[in-house]
Formats: sequence, structure tokens, C-alpha cells
Amino acid sequence: MIFKNVLVLFDGEKRTVDVEIEKDTIVRIDSNLKGEGFDLKGGFMTGGAIDAHAHFRDPGFTAKGTIATESLSAVKGGVFTAFSMPNLNPVPDSVKNLKVQKQIIDKDSRIKILPYASLTVGEKGKELSDIEGLQNKVVAFSDDGKCVNDLSVLKEGMQRVAKTGKIIASHAEAAGYSDTPLAEIKAVERELILAKETKVKYHFCHLSTAESFELVRQAKADKVDVTCEVTPHHLSLAACGATDANFKMNPPLRSKKDMLATVNAIVGGVADFVATDHAPHTREEKSLSWDKAPYGIIGFETLYPVLITTLYKTGLMSLNDIERITSKAVAARVGIKPNKIAVGEKATFCVLDVCGKRKYTEKEILSKSVNTPFIGMEMYGFNVLSVINGKIEYIRTEELCQTKF
Repeated sequence: MIFKNVLVLFDGEKRTVDVEIEKDTIVRIDSNLKGEGFDLKGGFMTGGAIDAHAHFRDPGFTAKGTIATESLSAVKGGVFTAFSMPNLNPVPDSVKNLKVQKQIIDKDSRIKILPYASLTVGEKGKELSDIEGLQNKVVAFSDDGKCVNDLSVLKEGMQRVAKTGKIIASHAEAAGYSDTPLAEIKAVERELILAKETKVKYHFCHLSTAESFELVRQAKADKVDVTCEVTPHHLSLAACGATDANFKMNPPLRSKKDMLATVNAIVGGVADFVATDHAPHTREEKSLSWDKAPYGIIGFETLYPVLITTLYKTGLMSLNDIERITSKAVAARVGIKPNKIAVGEKATFCVLDVCGKRKYTEKEILSKSVNTPFIGMEMYGFNVLSVINGKIEYIRTEELCQTKF
């Protein structure tokens, strides 16, 4: 099968080429290839995103989403690897509990899902999980959604995880400050001190304040082994007084100053990569009043459109940069291989319409939930085609049809 007129990066340089696959492998990249396939009309072919922060809700909360539904949404968005956060039931704090989730992943997932284990038992912040037993079965450790506020427990966890060579990922939100900017800043400040002392590999989830990024910048200069992620929504939206709970997430949307600081952090390299914090909730939950509705929005399907619109089309970042912050930097941090467009590589890629602009609609969403503030927004960069190991797993039929060349 041939995919004609695709934009591919070769050593960072853009070239428009034809790509031919046989079975599950890319066999030729050239011009004027003949055969059957699809004309992508200049779409950007990339190996797909590695999302370091996603909630699949399965096991335990399947009214919101399942491994099957959310991995299908990921395929549509061009996310082919995702790290599953541990706020599940049972919480993956032991090999036995992790096995429940792994069995569902093996049976139902359309993409590669790498689970997190919780850092503490039940994510309660009091007793450490079976770190040594879990270390070779998970991508990292985190109590995401909850900050470990007992610093003696956190320090012991850092010391034990440091011996395994794994990463701890922190939801930085110090107790006593609600979800204010100060909650994040205080937690980042104190955790960086411990990370430096214990020499653990440390990662901050979804940072959102100018002060937090400055603390991370200083820590990196001081040789602390720390990385951080930002989300598409914190890059593109600022607090606007909305009462629609589809705008409610944690960390919340910040001031315009913090939004611009988030953009500057990813453009300048202080933030290492982008992750969605994909978090499905039921329509009923998100229909509640602002104070009662849960935090979180879905994000797989809008990852690329938000980044292409906010960072690429504005000239702030190149397509090479987009590949780095959605795939290569994540892969390098955790030691996995990103997908690559090259002869001999597995035919796993998506194709982004970086020139066309359209509205995101509720009816097209493939997640089990529809809790997103991006419905109705016009964006560039939607995925039109997902191929995984040579098989077409998603195609936007409104724009593509098979033909002979």
C-alpha cells in the first residue's frame, strides 16, 4: 500500500515523499511510486505520540471510560503509546493488583499502554507500595491526583525508587492551599530539595505556574535529575470565569501570565514534553455545579490540534520540535524507542492535516466521555489516518478514499 504526498522529516528537514508499506513494514520512501493507496495531500506523517499521563479508568471506574474505549480515542488522536495513571480500583500498589489491569490491557487495548504503579498503598500517602516487586513491571511510580504530603514517606520512597533506577512522577499540590498556584509552587520547591538529596529520577506532572518553571530551571542548572510536563490546555487556555465544568481540571486553568509562562517553558526547553492528562468523566458528573463536578478533561483527540495550532502555526515551534515534545523526549526519559518513519521500520504512524482548519465536534468523539472545553473550537492539525503495524486503525473517511496511482 502506498501513501502519497506525505510530509516527512529527514534529519529535521521537511520533504514531501511517497511511502510504501508491505505487511507491517515500511519498504520504500521515494517519489512517484505506483500502486494502490491514499493521497495525503501534504499531510505530516509522524510516528505518533507517546502520552506520559493518561487516565483509562479501567479497572474500577468503567462508567467514565474503559481500556477499549479510551484506547480507540487514542488511536483516533494519533497517540500510540500511553502511560496509565494508577488511580484505579484496585490501585496497582502490588503485583497482584497490577495484574488485574494488565489482563484488561492485554485483552482490550488498541495501543501500547504502560502502567504506572502507585508510590503508596492505596494512594493514601502513608505506607509505601511494593516498589521492589513492581519495578520491572511498570514505567514509573506516582500517586497522581494526590500529593504525598508526608515528606518522611516521600523521602523514603525516593530513596527506594532511586535504587531501582525508576522515576517518581509527582502531582505537586501541597496540602492546605487548595488548588491555588501556591499549592503547586510549595510542593515543587520542597520536593526538589528531596530529589537533589536522594538523587532520584524525578518528574513533575502538568506544571502550570511561572514560579514552578523557574524552580525547575534552577534545579536543572544545579544538576538535579528532574523533568516536567505541560498539558495542551495549560498551553492554550487561561482562566476565564467559566462555569461549564468541562473547563474544570487540576491544576486549574491559570492566569494569562502563567499560560504564557507555560508556552515559554516548552518552547525554551524548561518543560520537557507535553502530556494530555486525558481524564474521562460521565456527562452526568460534568453536568453538576462547578463546585461539585470532578476535575479533568479528555485530551487524546485534541493533543495534536492544540499543539499544531498553538505552537506550530504561530511559528513558535517547528514540526521537528512537535515530534520531540510529543514522542522523542518522553521516550528518552523512560528508555523506550519512539516510532520512526524510515525504510525497515514498523509501519506505525499517523498523518496530521497541518494546513486544513476545522471545528472539533462532539459527535466525532470516540472516548466514552465528552468532557472537553475544545468542542466547537477551530484548529489545525487533526489526525486523518492512523496505521499501526501496517494496519489502518483509523481513517477520516470524509477526507480520504483509496485510489490507484
